[in-house]
Amino acid sequence: MDFYISVQFRAFGVKPSLNVIKAPIDVIIFDPLRNRVKQYMKLEEEYGVVSGFLQLSPETRHGRWTIEMNQLVLLPKFNVRVSVPGLNFVQDDFVTVRVTAAYTFGKPVEGYVFLNVTRSFGSDSFYEKYEKINGQVDIKIPMWSLYPAFGTYYRLFVKVNETVTGKEANETTNFQLYKQKFKVVFSQSMPYTFKPGLRYTIILRIEKSDGSSIETPTGTVRIIITYDFIIKINKRTTRKTKIFFTKKVTVDKSGVVIQQVLFPLIAVNCRIYIFSRGTIVHQGIFPMRRLSRRHTIHVTHEMTPSFRILVYYVRRYGEIVADAVTFSVKDIFRNKVTMKFDKEVVEPGNQVKLEVKADPGSLVNIVAVDKSILLLGNANDITANNVLKELQRFTYTSVPLLKEWDSIGSVVDSGRNSEAVFSNSGVYVSTDCLLIGRRRSVKPSPQFRSGGLGGASGRSLLRSASFKGGAAGSAGDGTSLASPTRTRTSFPETWLWLNTTTNRKGVASVTSQIPDTITQWIATSFVVNPRTGLGVLANPAKIINFQRFFMRFELPYSAIRGEILILQITVFNYMEEDLDVHVSLNKNVNLTFVDVKGNTVVPRGKAWTKTVFIPKETVMSVYFPIIPIKIGRTLLDANVRSKSAADAVQRPLLVKPEGIRENYNIPVLIDLRKERTFSTNVLISLPPFVIPDSEFVKVSVIGDLIGTTLAGVEDLLRMSYGCGEQNLVRFVPNVFISVYLKATNRLTGDIKDKVDRFLSSGYQRQLSYSRHDGSFSAFGKSDSYGSTWLTAFVVKSFAQAADLTYIDPNVIRRAVRFLVRNQNRTNGEYKEKGVVLNKGMQGGSASSAASLTSYVVIALHEAITRKEIPEDAIEETKKSIKNAVSFIVNVLENRRSISQDNLYELVIATYALTLLDAPLARTLLRQIERYSYTEDGTKYWKLPDNAANKIQPYRRWTPPKVKVRALDIEITSYVLLIYNIRNDITNGVLVVKWLNKQKNPFGGFISTQDTVIAIQAITGFAEKVFVEQFDAVLNVKGDSWNGHTFAVDNGNSLVLQSVDAPSSIRNISIDCAGSGFLMSEIAVFFNVPEELRKPAFYLRTTILNDSVLGFRLKICFSTMGFMEIAIPTGMEADIDSMNTTSTYGLYKKKELQSDQLDLYFDLITTKEMCLEINIDRVSLVAKQKPVPARLSEYYEQSNEVIKMYQSKVLSQASADDVCGRDRCQ
Repeated sequence: MDFYISVQFRAFGVKPSLNVIKAPIDVIIFDPLRNRVKQYMKLEEEYGVVSGFLQLSPETRHGRWTIEMNQLVLLPKFNVRVSVPGLNFVQDDFVTVRVTAAYTFGKPVEGYVFLNVTRSFGSDSFYEKYEKINGQVDIKIPMWSLYPAFGTYYRLFVKVNETVTGKEANETTNFQLYKQKFKVVFSQSMPYTFKPGLRYTIILRIEKSDGSSIETPTGTVRIIITYDFIIKINKRTTRKTKIFFTKKVTVDKSGVVIQQVLFPLIAVNCRIYIFSRGTIVHQGIFPMRRLSRRHTIHVTHEMTPSFRILVYYVRRYGEIVADAVTFSVKDIFRNKVTMKFDKEVVEPGNQVKLEVKADPGSLVNIVAVDKSILLLGNANDITANNVLKELQRFTYTSVPLLKEWDSIGSVVDSGRNSEAVFSNSGVYVSTDCLLIGRRRSVKPSPQFRSGGLGGASGRSLLRSASFKGGAAGSAGDGTSLASPTRTRTSFPETWLWLNTTTNRKGVASVTSQIPDTITQWIATSFVVNPRTGLGVLANPAKIINFQRFFMRFELPYSAIRGEILILQITVFNYMEEDLDVHVSLNKNVNLTFVDVKGNTVVPRGKAWTKTVFIPKETVMSVYFPIIPIKIGRTLLDANVRSKSAADAVQRPLLVKPEGIRENYNIPVLIDLRKERTFSTNVLISLPPFVIPDSEFVKVSVIGDLIGTTLAGVEDLLRMSYGCGEQNLVRFVPNVFISVYLKATNRLTGDIKDKVDRFLSSGYQRQLSYSRHDGSFSAFGKSDSYGSTWLTAFVVKSFAQAADLTYIDPNVIRRAVRFLVRNQNRTNGEYKEKGVVLNKGMQGGSASSAASLTSYVVIALHEAITRKEIPEDAIEETKKSIKNAVSFIVNVLENRRSISQDNLYELVIATYALTLLDAPLARTLLRQIERYSYTEDGTKYWKLPDNAANKIQPYRRWTPPKVKVRALDIEITSYVLLIYNIRNDITNGVLVVKWLNKQKNPFGGFISTQDTVIAIQAITGFAEKVFVEQFDAVLNVKGDSWNGHTFAVDNGNSLVLQSVDAPSSIRNISIDCAGSGFLMSEIAVFFNVPEELRKPAFYLRTTILNDSVLGFRLKICFSTMGFMEIAIPTGMEADIDSMNTTSTYGLYKKKELQSDQLDLYFDLITTKEMCLEINIDRVSLVAKQKPVPARLSEYYEQSNEVIKMYQSKVLSQASADDVCGRDRCQ
């Protein structure tokens, strides 16, 4: 597994005609936290297809990247397919299920298969069975076992366990039992509307019960049509009414009724229009001399993927008569492309030739990936279906595309009248003629299921191929061994990623060395041509990479230093003879060899060698117990040799430090507006008990004042989730970031799209917490009262977001009315009847009546200023604000003394009065200044230690940057908002420097309200000092490190640049010259054996059913939080086994990574909650190290608890205990 991964991409745009757009393209790459990691601006290539790559470092954050790059995963080694051949009927005795298991290189898998049959909509098992499998097996299910569910669909779950390695793969499919072999259906080509006087054709189709076609019989076919009906008579009438029209006629004595009938008249001239992709591709006029005529239409590429023919004429008295028909066109590409390899099977390391045919002068874009990648799911590739779906967006029609068996015909969807014909064609008609139509309610037509082409499986390529073996060698007397001709080291997930151009004959060829992975490679391509446009390969080119004798490492994702990893080397012998095989693992200074009892093994030569007898056509494994002793990337080098063939492989192993991963960051604000140079030193401190060699230091810089907050915009612009309070905490910071980017003309492109989507999602979710009286609460209608504080928060947030996304004015109006009516009309106070569950998010705004009233005044003023209150409610709202201001002023003036204890009340009241330009605001600001602190060029305010909840203290060691309290940040941010209103840049700079020092590595702060208010204040200040033109160079170095130079200018100011510093560095100097504002940051990561802070919560781990095969982990805890459960080496969490019944419904979400399970819980509770989950063994590991389970508050991660857990059995087990039956000898 490679730890330095290169991610490659291609990008291009096409018109509806499938011609490529030749215009500059901006490509930006973001990590999962929306850090802009790399950008390519104004890329432009001759053919319009641009490409690039991104190198990922070992510390790259796992998760979903913008270019669809997922976390590192272990690729499946084999795949399982399950099918139910043919149709199955209830009269049969058995249902035959065929299970196929094969390695990616085509060879069969030997092992055991488990089959389980259930209803497709339930979990009750009807039938279970275990069978041996060697590539393929047919399992017969007795029909009697399925009898209870006749007439329903069944789900087949199949799991195959490989005998040699114990690895598993599974597959699920559905099947159905039928009562008869055939069925009669109406063709989709039948007209939807019956028109009196015109022929109506009924088309019936006879098909098999599963919808597949039957062979057309020869001769005469006799069709008997029957029908069933049920008449149900109810005495009680319904309230529904229908109108029936009747006509009375007189019947003469002869019994004849004379009815006048109007016959169709022959039109003089008909007009024809052909529509496709939203445009008119053809129009014309033709005469009608009879009631019908043939009209030939030449189908062109402009008519793909479907086109609609509309014909109409005008009758003598002015009525427009129209009809329309829609056709589907299969072939959408003018530029046809084919591709194939020159060989079907090849040995690793050989040269192969790939030939592509397309239109002359086409740019060919090729990608070839390991088949294992495709087994994980849908590839990020361009397919004909993707293009077809995009083209269909330009097609206006009320009918879907045709089924495959209907594609030779058409769909008549003319409509009930002429007006509907034009409307269904996407045509607006302006005429003085008579266009018959009326308003009606039409249900949408059901979508057709897409058809598919079947195909028989091809013959085995491996049996017919000729091989020389892994490496040729002289058998001699049977004692000499073959030697590997080369060591296989190249195991990429992507083999080919290249562009080429077809010659005058329309041919392009590529010669390349095939990688070392024993697998099947799947190659796809798309081509672009200036004249014929886009073409996409329909059938991928395939080649099998195989040799008859080879080895493979079976490795876990990672290992912890000091564990005993039983390294499994699997040897595949597909030679035509039995072999004595020598398996050797080369010595490595980063590894210690041990025997099954844990004693050190010192091989005499360069390698530890074991000998095993492997029969032909057999797979066997050999085990080497090793202990990784060095952290980082260790190369494992092994070879297998026999008298006839040999193989050698080198693979990396990631070794992690033991203990708990911790980090801190040191932000550095660089102001080059006046002084053109800046210098400082940053000391890096680590605890004395740090795990040796676990240190990692990263230095980053970004050219913007809000720095990591802007770089981590995805973390702020994320899909909102949680209760009514949490949702806003995730919603509001997005608004301020967006306002700042908009003010500085940088809210464009991808960021703008994200803003609209995420804000819209957060807005819609917030509406679910609204109440009938217009208020909002944590749980909406289920709460007894609406929350004054939360409703004010909503009003303020929606008013600020209204310019960025759609906000219903009525929502704001009703919320404002609730606040106004909830005011004490006597003294002007706003009271809180509701409950705000998350007191931390509330900050100090409810610490007194004046604080809450000030908060509401701020919200109402925001709504009025942004004109989000209807005119008829403005005067009432202003009057309410005026009364509230009187209340605030009276409280402050009547208070005998203002001390630091009620500083929060003073600050938020001063901000509210400053917004309203009240005279008292200046006086209050002077009092606030008396309680300020200044140090190191910064300015801030803080409450006394007893005025707010303390965060958990450190035990033995304190990092150089100690987090302050959330309320201190919130108070200081309110003062910065006051400075922003007064344009006090001098004091504002001092406050911003202090606030930026309090940021966490992700751009936020400590809790919720402090983050919301701080980001509002900083972005407001940044807007005032933003410099459009700046250019700076920053140099970092330290100790014996030569350092790195960053260049920051207008072009890359939003790109977060970073470099890894030596882990041993303890002093970093930063020197910068130029102009503008920059944010630099030093992030330090390290491991410790125990948690640094005193535990804030209760957390208990219990190991149940402990064994060498795994265990069941039980975790009990209390409080709302975010839980990270590290997975021990060689094990995986079984998500399906997780039991969250004892979490009272507070468990909300899970995320499974390669070596960690993340769980999200909602709300605060004092009850003990428990969950259980199975942790199963997938690799052999002894002396297993403990791993942490961490629970932290979502909005105050300093308050956390960490417990180490481990399997007692595996922590004490020897290699022999884990292997069993002396397999590791």
